[in-house]
Amino acid sequence: MFEVGRDIFTKGFSGGDIDVTARVRLKWFYWIFVACFVFFIGKTLFLGIEGTNRRRPATGANQWIVNRADIVDRNGDILAKNVVAGHIALRTRYVQDPDAVAQVIHELFPNEYSVARVLDMIKNKRGGYIKKYATDSQRARVKMARLPGLEVEVIQERKYPKRNLFSHIVGRVGVSGVEYEFDEYLRDNVEPLQLSLDSRIQSVFYEQLSAAIERYHALGGFGMLMNSSTGEMIAMVSLPDFDPESRSLDPRSERMFNKPMRGVYELGSVFKVFNTAMAMEHGIRKEYY
Repeated sequence: MFEVGRDIFTKGFSGGDIDVTARVRLKWFYWIFVACFVFFIGKTLFLGIEGTNRRRPATGANQWIVNRADIVDRNGDILAKNVVAGHIALRTRYVQDPDAVAQVIHELFPNEYSVARVLDMIKNKRGGYIKKYATDSQRARVKMARLPGLEVEVIQERKYPKRNLFSHIVGRVGVSGVEYEFDEYLRDNVEPLQLSLDSRIQSVFYEQLSAAIERYHALGGFGMLMNSSTGEMIAMVSLPDFDPESRSLDPRSERMFNKPMRGVYELGSVFKVFNTAMAMEHGIRKEYY
């Protein structure tokens, strides 16, 4: 192999003792390797420029935003929605006018940051977030100042207004529930994804099931309500539940387990059909069943 490589290196693809067929194959292999190499270089440059992080500083009107459709119940109440917010960050290594930066931060947050404290942070390179989820007016003031090192970092988060109430049904992006099963639709569409569930009935189910679990000291439980005429699911509750906005919850936790959809439970009333059939077959009087 090394002799072939040395021969190609010194004489190219047209000379040497290697037969023509072998040289053609090596030539194709060579160009395929070059094409792959160029492709990976291009991909690396693209990722280096565009990045893969969903948090980007706001630079003028170019804000990095990912669209994801809302999830709503049958009445249009929002169950999941993308929310754009912004953090005010201090990047000490880019600060050119420490006094001006310190003055702006002090004006925005007089009870939290004195001018002296901010100057000390800049001097000792202790930057970071000055204010998370800053208000519109606070972000506007920072943008208006145009001071290097004092930035507004635009972020986008998935919010779940109903929190635990629909946690098992809606789930979390890329993990479970509707967010997982309908991920392609939610990424590619603007119109909300409407579920058949009703928030009002879901709330009643949740309260009653929680009370029953507490009363009987049960480990968990679930409840479902279906429209028998249409097959629509009106309410579905599984307990224990979880907060879909929590990032610390282990996906393997028992709280993430959706009992109605993934649980195995014994059949109960379904067997009454067989009991009734046997009673009728043996002529047992109607009043006994």
